[in-house]
Amino acid sequence: AAAAPADAKLAFKKDAQFIEESTDRLIRKESAKRLKSALEDELKSAAPRCLNEGQLLELALSEVNSAGWMASAGANTTRSDVRVVKNSWVIALTFDFRLLDADKKVVDRGSVNLRDSGFVGSDPADRIVTESYPKERALLTEWFKARYCAADKSKSS
Repeated sequence: AAAAPADAKLAFKKDAQFIEESTDRLIRKESAKRLKSALEDELKSAAPRCLNEGQLLELALSEVNSAGWMASAGANTTRSDVRVVKNSWVIALTFDFRLLDADKKVVDRGSVNLRDSGFVGSDPADRIVTESYPKERALLTEWFKARYCAADKSKSS
């Protein structure tokens, strides 16, 4: 039988910290849910391109710093929220990962602490986007590609 396609799963650890400056608990909870979905979609899209058949990448987020807070954009907009940031804030993702082969044997594992302090200093026009959590997605994708998208995929099998 053919091996299952490569895949990825992402979860928050039980004691995970979702750092957002908003004081509204409901907004923070909804933001965390959307972030998890955006990052998992990103990984699921990248996994088949770089992992071998049957491999599964599991990530357990322990800390996310969203570098600001989400605020309502108001009823007269098509966006439900906007991200408010200050120059001193840094986007950050901290997670543990493990890569399983088709036989569910661990072939790679580790802990990662990713930071992006450069996004606030970039051109404001570059920060106006419609996709959810573009900088967090980019941080995760850069890490994934550097770790698993080498020209020779056989090294991780």
